[in-house]
Amino acid sequence: MNAQIAPETGLDNVKRLPTPEQIEKVIADVFEIPHALIRQAGRGRQPIPWARQLAMHFIMQYRIMNQKKVSEWYGKDHSCVSYANNLICAIAEQEGPQREEYERCCMELGKIYQPVPRINNNKL
Repeated sequence: MNAQIAPETGLDNVKRLPTPEQIEKVIADVFEIPHALIRQAGRGRQPIPWARQLAMHFIMQYRIMNQKKVSEWYGKDHSCVSYANNLICAIAEQEGPQREEYERCCMELGKIYQPVPRINNNKL
């Protein structure tokens, strides 16, 4: 579809799924940290591990990658990715500062891309 037709059909306003890099960029902006630190090896200092866990979670929530691919993407084993996802699922159901950061990331991702699929009680 060319650019002349798209505005008439309304398809220019369709929100797309983000790429893993785009998810990392939005999360890095929310935490005001350099984007490269999210993929950096090691545990690092807060908020870097937390930002990385959020990125892993959102990549799986958007169904961009499965758990195996996410673990390869971040150079982590599958148990780290599983832990991150389960942690975020638990935090999303509680009140507190981490829940607020999670919600901020959801809001920022939803402004640019499709809304984040909401968590249900079934873990990925």
